[in-house]
Amino acid sequence: MRLEKKFTDITLATSVAVLLTWLTFRAGPLLTFDGYHYVTFAKDFSHQWPDRFGNHWPFGWPFAGGLLARTGIPAYPALLFLAAASVVALLAGSATALGERPARWLVLLAIAAAPIGAPQFGGVLTELPFAAALLALAVTLVQWPRRGALWGAAGCAVLALALRYAGLVALAMIALHLLVQWRALRAARRLGEAIAAWVAAAFASVALLAWNVVQSGHASGAGRGNPPGLVALPQELASFGWSAPSALLAGGLRDRIGPTSLTGWSIGAICFAAIGGLCLWAWLQPRSNYSRPLAIVAFGYASGMAVLHCVGDFDALYNARTFMPVLAPLAILAAERLSGQRVLLFAGCGVIIAAGVLAAARGISREIGGDIRPAVAAIRPLLGTKDTIAINDYAMSVSAYFPQATERIAAANWSEPPARRFLVAAGKPTSRDGQGAVVAPEWRELAARLVGTARFHYLIRETSLIVLERATP
Repeated sequence: MRLEKKFTDITLATSVAVLLTWLTFRAGPLLTFDGYHYVTFAKDFSHQWPDRFGNHWPFGWPFAGGLLARTGIPAYPALLFLAAASVVALLAGSATALGERPARWLVLLAIAAAPIGAPQFGGVLTELPFAAALLALAVTLVQWPRRGALWGAAGCAVLALALRYAGLVALAMIALHLLVQWRALRAARRLGEAIAAWVAAAFASVALLAWNVVQSGHASGAGRGNPPGLVALPQELASFGWSAPSALLAGGLRDRIGPTSLTGWSIGAICFAAIGGLCLWAWLQPRSNYSRPLAIVAFGYASGMAVLHCVGDFDALYNARTFMPVLAPLAILAAERLSGQRVLLFAGCGVIIAAGVLAAARGISREIGGDIRPAVAAIRPLLGTKDTIAINDYAMSVSAYFPQATERIAAANWSEPPARRFLVAAGKPTSRDGQGAVVAPEWRELAARLVGTARFHYLIRETSLIVLERATP
């Protein structure tokens, strides 16, 4: 009966996540810069092997998509399927950690419906599977000193690194837990094996990063600019704090206030202090076997991201997606704290669920890229198996619709390899609903020049969208 109830709760929450993602992307797939490259790499890896561990992104996620695409599934649906599997894994791990709490179904719904979830799911971004990997790490830490759990934690650490370079913090999490469990491990005669598992994970991580160094000269696959150094740690911690309201409420407060202003810094610092305070409370007064491992994972990731941003020029931490990996651990810890205060628990979950439904009803912001659906309709009946499509930066979503390769180029770098049969140039929208898009002058000039030479002809010629097809072999 308990297993059946757990399955029902997970199924309900997963269904809500799928429904809200469909509602968010009801106008069709819309790829961000990162999402486009994940789809592109997945297409590449469907017929070739990577030559390094990663470039600006680890190749673990698109490589998994590429392997699935080798079965005949197009790259974007393959990654979408893996994203769905990540949702199920995240919710299953959350249900396990919540145990038999009466309000488990509500907490799972809050995790599934949080505004940040649908953009991650439909955008096939890596923070979602990374979140599942970190939660799996917490679940395996609880099972120590069992042999399978020792090596399972090591595997989760390597998996996290394969998904995002921030996965390096997982090694520190395991090391801290190893110190905490030192006596218990020694009593169970598993201390040596626990150390061996950690060393194996560390060796595998170093080997993967060394592969990058050999191929590119950089451990993270690419140069990271000029990081600010650890002197900027307070600002980075406050920046991470802003990721919480950005992810849970999906409001524009951050942009109106400015995260680097005095008020913005203060709000971010308060949010980070709340995260740290919840983790400290869970550590000092654990309510279950999961309290301390979840606190290690949540605070380890939050503080680790700030440190990494000080020593490497990664994306700004105030982005909503930065919060995704700690959403479930913090939700579970909060549910433990509020188990005797149902009104507060129900109110908190209700606010997050309502925010998620509202965000899904608004839909994904079309400012991310132009409306390329007319281009897809025009190209689909003409596209050959070996054809490629040239696109500009605002037409990247074209890649989600076809298994064929797309090539993101600049107008100034135009060339005409034999396989490049189509050109799609979209304008950048100036409003959330996609209005105001105008194709940039350089693309209009290039299109006119290509058509003037009779090598190409227009399939679509509009203010917001230009589509060309090669007219000559």
